Amino acid sequence: LIAAAAGFRPLRQSWGRGADGLVGAAVLGLLLAAWGAVAPESLVWAVERIPGAGLFRDGQRLVAPLAVLLASAAPLGAARAVQGLGHAQGRRLVAAGLLLVPILVLPDLSWGLLGRLSPVSYPEGWREVRDELASFPDDADVVSLPWQSFRSYPWNDERAVLDPLPRFVNRVVVTSADLPVRTADGIRTVRGEDERSTRIGALVESGEPLAATMPAEGIGWAVVQTDTPGEVDPSLLGGAEVVVRTPSLSLLRLTPADEPVDGAAPAAYRSVVVVVDVAVAIAAAVALVFAARRSRTADTVRAPDRRDGRG
Repeated sequence: LIAAAAGFRPLRQSWGRGADGLVGAAVLGLLLAAWGAVAPESLVWAVERIPGAGLFRDGQRLVAPLAVLLASAAPLGAARAVQGLGHAQGRRLVAAGLLLVPILVLPDLSWGLLGRLSPVSYPEGWREVRDELASFPDDADVVSLPWQSFRSYPWNDERAVLDPLPRFVNRVVVTSADLPVRTADGIRTVRGEDERSTRIGALVESGEPLAATMPAEGIGWAVVQTDTPGEVDPSLLGGAEVVVRTPSLSLLRLTPADEPVDGAAPAAYRSVVVVVDVAVAIAAAVALVFAARRSRTADTVRAPDRRDGRG
């Protein structure tokens, strides 16, 4: 923080108003990130009742602008401190000390959390399920069971992780959107704001066979993860056809092969999403072009006139 404060002036000289905007974003992000710690009850109320407030649920993501500000300004502050020393040997010693500061204050981040940070390979059964789903032409969605948002696996050293299935298969996967939070009074559940997930969760908890209840929600497949904590009521799987069964998970078809189920997202909805994404990309590109032209114009105005020696 001290180094970043010392480096803000040269950062502002280099970035101009962009540095002020980054400071504003950093302060706002820090305040929003602290919301859940300072007033957790109001955050729970907001997430449950205000559309879009779920973005503030995982507050640690909101300190990203502060991280960018510190990473940009702190090196400039360190350079400023080193350049202020008149003795060359002193500059070298201070520079070496500043390089060691991040390691001294966070030694466990060295070498990937002291060797604990390493890639993990998914079991082969996950790839079998992914390939099998990809081989079917329908676009029916998938429900992930057991019905909970977090998992832990023996092949991942029992670390708690968000259900990885939605990012592993090329299908829409519906999972629980609720967030369990440990408090002084026990486990509290912050309800998610995905209405479809809430409906499907109620159907899962009802105990009725998924083959009878899920097709109306656009879901034609179920993946049961068997190597993670959580129980699945056998009655839920009545009438479902097992397509793939592995030691780690099973893929079940909830409808007959001759009765395809369309996913919940219609083609018109997908088109709207694509159009909005393209519009945002075009707007960002136009903004960058105008910013670059404005920067070149400002540089031209500031450049000295070499013809008559006047600046």
